[in-house]
Amino acid sequence: MRKFHSYGPVDCKYHFCVSRKEIVERWSNQLIGII
Repeated sequence: MRKFHSYGPVDCKYHFCVSRKEIVERWSNQLIGII
């Protein structure tokens, strides 16, 4: 079971992590009108 970790470096092998790069790009593209 993965645990939430808020201190120190995050390793996706051991901790729950989400790649935010795609989410941020999608949100910013929608914000400026590029779909």
